[in-house]
Amino acid sequence: MDSKELYELAKEYEEREDLEETYRYYLEAALADDDGEAVSKLANMYLNGDYVDIDFDKSAHYFEIALERDYKIPIYLYILIGSTYEKESSGTAVEWYRRAADAGYSYAYACLGEHLYHGDALPQDYKKAYEYFEKSGVHTISLYYLGLMYENGYYVNRNKEKAREYYRRIMDEFPDHKDYGDLHYELAEERLSALEKQGATV
Repeated sequence: MDSKELYELAKEYEEREDLEETYRYYLEAALADDDGEAVSKLANMYLNGDYVDIDFDKSAHYFEIALERDYKIPIYLYILIGSTYEKESSGTAVEWYRRAADAGYSYAYACLGEHLYHGDALPQDYKKAYEYFEKSGVHTISLYYLGLMYENGYYVNRNKEKAREYYRRIMDEFPDHKDYGDLHYELAEERLSALEKQGATV
């Protein structure tokens, strides 16, 4: 069978709620020929935990293959692909964030700003990092780093009260992130606690 036939067969099993056969035929369709749609379907299965255990690495891998096969995927998934490269190749991660930013996805600027802040895969540049965090919109990552920059006086004048304001915004605007294990929420919580103990000294 060719990929189209395998894909149609997978959809039939999906309608019957036969999970094992659904996964099997989507996988076979994805690997056959150059069927980007089937690969994207497989990627979504790993992303959402449909018929398989959630696996972001596998999901990103298959989305990347789908793109290579000229199948369009939502821009926000470029962030997912980039994040899976963070440990092994931060330079590749940055490339994906740039692609997302160039396509108009604002959150990508927060990801790029973090790399600029740390000088990871990009030259350290606090000014540009600050601009990117401002440009990215309201996210825990951007609010945390803006707070950190005011706390330490990186590019901006040191202002611990303003740092507190950014950290508090994370607590106030993203309370559910505490339960998600959001790293930047946890870090902001630690910094806010430390600043509160120091008092109001600017």
